[in-house]
Amino acid sequence: MKRMRTHYLIDSPVGCLTCVVSDGALVRVWAGETIPGGTDIGVEAPLRWYELEAQFADYFSGDSRHFNITTHIAGTPFQRCVWSEVQSIGYGEQRTFRQVAEALGDPYKARAVGQAIATHPLPIIFPGHRVVASGRKPDAFTETMRIKNYLAEMEAGHSGAASPSSGSAAGTGTLQPRESA
Repeated sequence: MKRMRTHYLIDSPVGCLTCVVSDGALVRVWAGETIPGGTDIGVEAPLRWYELEAQFADYFSGDSRHFNITTHIAGTPFQRCVWSEVQSIGYGEQRTFRQVAEALGDPYKARAVGQAIATHPLPIIFPGHRVVASGRKPDAFTETMRIKNYLAEMEAGHSGAASPSSGSAAGTGTLQPRESA
């Protein structure tokens, strides 16, 4: 059975976010990127996803440090381990690819960690921007350099303003469309 896919465009400080939703779960976000040809993003959603739009607005304003939306992503066991470790990095904090690899038990897998982060389909919601090269400068393994730099600087600037959290997390609420006003 083919799943119903729709997409929704959200303006943000890093450019237009193309958010793809399948059966009520967020499955992909493109942040200011060109979407590869032939990619199934579904039809443009006829209803606005107010909850999703509000959570992005709250994150970019510094009013929220995490997202609470239903997501559906697939990955290998190694990717899931990396993604789980990266989710534990707090808002405004940074780790190197090597530190993430060390936390997983093998400091020589830093490059594989970078590849796992690069394949995550939900940039911004997934905090891949909190992982940097060993020189503590954002690297191009995940979002574009500009977006990764912006997110890291934004979080560092807001880190004292929002309430503490354990980092970004995909939550349990299901996205519900509402008619636009």
